[in-house]
Amino acid sequence: ISACLVGSEMCIRDSVMIKASDSRDDADQLAAKYVKMDRTGAQEAGIYTGFYHYAILPDVTAPSAIVKDAKVQAQKVIWRIASLGGYNEMDLPVALDIENNCVRLSSTKVCKKTATRSAATLWSKTFLKTLKEKTGRTPLIYSSPHFLENSLIRDKAVSYTHLTLPTKRIV
Repeated sequence: ISACLVGSEMCIRDSVMIKASDSRDDADQLAAKYVKMDRTGAQEAGIYTGFYHYAILPDVTAPSAIVKDAKVQAQKVIWRIASLGGYNEMDLPVALDIENNCVRLSSTKVCKKTATRSAATLWSKTFLKTLKEKTGRTPLIYSSPHFLENSLIRDKAVSYTHLTLPTKRIV
């Protein structure tokens, strides 16, 4: 993968984004099982590594509950990075992988309720701010233009972190 920051000349070639954590406990355990091995293998091959946290927004409406959930999820990422021995010189910043605003599914897995744009934006801003404060690195967002335009409110705190992945290469 070649990763480039939107609006920037910064591009990293020969990089891979590795799932490091997930909002869902079962998926998070699976990510924890493989992240260290994947990072080590990639870096030994000379490939830069980035990590991503797959986010599912909480089914809450109170701003204090939204903030609390975002901070808990960010802390999960921070603990995962610490379990790897922290960042090294071949690590890219963490990416927030946020792809939908569904907060409640029906028994048939159809979305019954979505987060408001303000709730999704508050959650994202809190998550990103917490990661930046705790790691000293500006996190990225991995998402689709459709989600960013339709599910978040335009906000400088969110827009400066957008990551695009223009090319994927399987070797």
